[in-house]
Amino acid sequence: MTLEDLANIAEIIGLIAILISLIAIYVQQRKDHVFAKAQSQREILQSGSNALDPLLHNPNAIESIQVCLLDYFGASSQQQVEFARFVHKQVNLAEQTVYMNLEQLVDDSSHHKFVAFPALLLSTPGGKQYWETTRNVYGVEIVEALEKHMHDHPADIEALFEICPYFRMDKSTSTPSGENEA
Repeated sequence: MTLEDLANIAEIIGLIAILISLIAIYVQQRKDHVFAKAQSQREILQSGSNALDPLLHNPNAIESIQVCLLDYFGASSQQQVEFARFVHKQVNLAEQTVYMNLEQLVDDSSHHKFVAFPALLLSTPGGKQYWETTRNVYGVEIVEALEKHMHDHPADIEALFEICPYFRMDKSTSTPSGENEA
């Protein structure tokens, strides 16, 4: 065997080693993507859960949301701020899932659920008033996603009350439902 034959064999071995390395890198990147997707899914679900926690322990915020869902423009400025803070958090979570879904880091089901909730809030009479005044401060992608969802899945305020019964207000007494019951 000549030196030239050994060089050719070394080239072939080197080429095989490079191909094996590329395959290993590809496999590792797929594993990393699966891990990142699972982690992103957990994080966004945790964020969604955490977004409601402060609200549920603040009767004033709940009352503000109840009032603003029916008539945002008729609410006090403090109620509007509480409502805007809540809706803004929900829209931001939805926006995160829109971008994460585009990068295939969250599945379509989670993406749909995180867009559906703020779309439902914005479909209420007061939500529509709020959205008219604030839609221009959000990114194009989330505005399109929310408006598409509102168009494709028209809802009324009763649909929101099915998901969040604590948002229902007793119209006869203008108090949150259940407060005036003995």
